[in-house]
Amino acid sequence: MEPKNADFQTMEYWDRRYMEEPLESDFDWFHLDYSSVLIEKMRTRAPQMEWKLMDIRYLREHAGQLGGLESWDVIIDKGTMDALMAENASVWNPSDQVLDNVAREVDGVLALLKPSTGIFLYFTFGQPHFRLPHMQRPKWTLTKRELGDMFHYYLYIGQKAAD
Repeated sequence: MEPKNADFQTMEYWDRRYMEEPLESDFDWFHLDYSSVLIEKMRTRAPQMEWKLMDIRYLREHAGQLGGLESWDVIIDKGTMDALMAENASVWNPSDQVLDNVAREVDGVLALLKPSTGIFLYFTFGQPHFRLPHMQRPKWTLTKRELGDMFHYYLYIGQKAAD
C-alpha cells in the first residue's frame, strides 16, 4: 500500500512547490548563489523570480544591490553555511578561514535584516554545538527547533533586536 504522502517523496513535487508557491505569496522572492551555472539554470526554470550571482560572504558590501541595509524581512539559509563550514579539518576546531567565512555570512545577514522584525531561518543537519557558537551575536535572539524523528535536522531562528 502506498503511503498517503507518497507525492512528498518525489523530486518533481518539491520542484513544483518551490516554483509555484512563492508566486502565490505576498513576498518578493530573491535568490542568490555564487554558482553562475546554477543562477542561469534557475533563471530559465523560474524567470518570474529574481536571481543574482553573489557571494554570501559579501552581503554587507553589496547591500546597495540588495535593497539596502536593514531592508529585509526574512532571510533563509538552506545549506550555504553548511558549505562554508565544510572542510577537511575537525568540526570541533574549525580553521580561521571557516570562522571568518561564517562570521561574514552571519554579520551580513544581520546587516540586511530589519530591526525588531527581521528573521533569519537556517535549516541544517548541523548539531547545535557545531553551529550556535558561530551564530551568537548581541544583535539577535537565537532559538533552535529539532525536526525529524530519527535523523534530526535543525531549524535555527535568529530574531533581530531593535536598534
